[in-house]
Amino acid sequence: MESKKDLSFLIEKIKLATGLNQDGIARRIKYKRETLSRAKKKNDLEIYALLEEEFKAELGPGPVAPQNTEMTKEDRALLKALLLEVVALKSEREGSSLEEAEAEIKRNTSLIRKGMD
Repeated sequence: MESKKDLSFLIEKIKLATGLNQDGIARRIKYKRETLSRAKKKNDLEIYALLEEEFKAELGPGPVAPQNTEMTKEDRALLKALLLEVVALKSEREGSSLEEAEAEIKRNTSLIRKGMD
């Protein structure tokens, strides 16, 4: 079982991933799949699915990141979905309320947007 420290490390990796090339995009997709696998093992996909859809709707059709023209809207959505997924898992493990989880998601979303928009 992963510790809170492991999940925090994943969040830091996501924050650093905003300027990566195609190899970085592939790594993020791999992290997304691994994180989804952990969520499935915990059998708590309902909240993940609801929050992911909300997160993608918020993302909208914005421009690709100026510092990484290879990153598409789909890549941005994958990155942000991964962030959401990790924060949701972290919040669940910490026993946080939904309001606390949403606040953490918004804080991390803001950090990612600064590097991508």
